[in-house]
Amino acid sequence: MLQSAIRKLDLKMTASELERQVRVNREKDTSVLRIRVTASDPREAKVIAQTLAEEFLACVDELNKQEIKTTRTFLEEQLDQANKELLEAKKRLHVCKQATSSTVELKKLLLDCSEREKTYLDLARQVDDVRVQEKRQNKLGSLTLMGPPQDNRGRYGLIQWVRMKFGSLPDADH
Repeated sequence: MLQSAIRKLDLKMTASELERQVRVNREKDTSVLRIRVTASDPREAKVIAQTLAEEFLACVDELNKQEIKTTRTFLEEQLDQANKELLEAKKRLHVCKQATSSTVELKKLLLDCSEREKTYLDLARQVDDVRVQEKRQNKLGSLTLMGPPQDNRGRYGLIQWVRMKFGSLPDADH
């Protein structure tokens, strides 16, 4: 993200130099990150902090989109398999009915069909839920940029607040 911000802002510094100007802390017991940039020019600090926050948001949003897509694909594959198994169970039940098999055999097949249908419907609900989540992610994004409150220590810099709407953030030391 540092390198991306340097390119985007056309800064004349290395990632290591920028890293020394940036502090990121997670607010205790929250999903809020505080990004503080210290620079000789407060406007430059503000722009850098804003850009880093935007780059962070874009990165996390992309990771979330990929995770949702992977989950959806997995569930859709499971749904297809459950559908095939349900159809096969229904065929076995139909054949058994036609052959006037025993009541015990019919009950076993009926129970099997019922369980497979329950599995299929549960997977279909999960796929629908993931599709809704995917649409929401694509429309709104999962993160919100908040702030900025003022730096109360009188130093040049800007605090940017980033809050996650969904999930939690890992601890960040820098």
